[in-house]
Amino acid sequence: MSGLHLEPTAENAVAISALRARARPASPHAVVEDRPRRLRRSWAPGRLVDRAWAFDLHDQRDRRWWPQGITTSDDGRHIAVAWYAKALAGDPEGGHGSRISLIDVVRRRYRHVLLVTPRIDDDGIPSFTPLRTHAGGLAWQHGHLHVAATRRGLHTARINDILRLPDDGPLTELAGGYRYVLPIIRSYRAGAAADAVGMRYSFLSADRERDELLAGEYATSSSDAPRRLVRLALDPASGLPAVGEDGRSIALALGEGVGHMQGAVCVGSRLVVSTSRGTRRRGSLWTGAMPANDVGSLALTELRAALPMGPEDLAHDDVSGALWSVSEHPWRRWLVRLRDPLGG
Repeated sequence: MSGLHLEPTAENAVAISALRARARPASPHAVVEDRPRRLRRSWAPGRLVDRAWAFDLHDQRDRRWWPQGITTSDDGRHIAVAWYAKALAGDPEGGHGSRISLIDVVRRRYRHVLLVTPRIDDDGIPSFTPLRTHAGGLAWQHGHLHVAATRRGLHTARINDILRLPDDGPLTELAGGYRYVLPIIRSYRAGAAADAVGMRYSFLSADRERDELLAGEYATSSSDAPRRLVRLALDPASGLPAVGEDGRSIALALGEGVGHMQGAVCVGSRLVVSTSRGTRRRGSLWTGAMPANDVGSLALTELRAALPMGPEDLAHDDVSGALWSVSEHPWRRWLVRLRDPLGG
């Protein structure tokens, strides 16, 4: 046993219901069709890059917002990319939080949605605050969007809870100019046994074949920090992390990964991992057999220069079989579709 677990918090159902009464539910399709930004076909370096798209000019050069996590929808129609906000001079206390971009790659359109924590104020009025997390990984599964929250564990939202805010009013002011928000329904707090090192949920992906989540830790090759991969079973009824009689979701260890891991996905019987090598050197893709349990160090083979500079999370589209990634640095921000590293 890994000694690692997650503990779910209470649901924010009442606060979300109150927000829905003052806003309008919106589907991912409606979001992307509402005054969208445009993706531009581009070229990106990387031996396995099949196709690349650049975000619009503002998002390409923006030094506040940095893309991190990526996932595909259950039906393969949409991609979601997570961004976190770095603090810049003049920013409000607490920062701008995190957001997702809902993307229609076929039509080359996308729109940002602010992630928020809902609440009801003392006067009974529904409100929210921006969700402040690194959002290094995403998993879209069973209608839920799970967001990696590093040492805090995971945050979970329901895709059907996307809300279009009124054109003006207090909620619109709270959103800082965002027309759409996605409230978090609950969080899963990271915990560990007394003799275990707490898990950092740096990245995350959906393993739809096994009905699990796959999560991992970022650490440099020279660091003493662990670089573990773990899996979390999902409850078939709710689609949420399965909890035992003690109310906890157990994180089962797969093994110790490599340095600079940014993302990992399961593709059939294979494990595929992305790693970064700084702002100027292209990233690597690693492959190996998917372990059944804790095997110590994972047996992975590296394909160097497979990805652009600054690669982040990975996603696998079960419908098309495509691998996706996103790169983070200004003027080197690409959404990339990858060729199969084993040529399958």
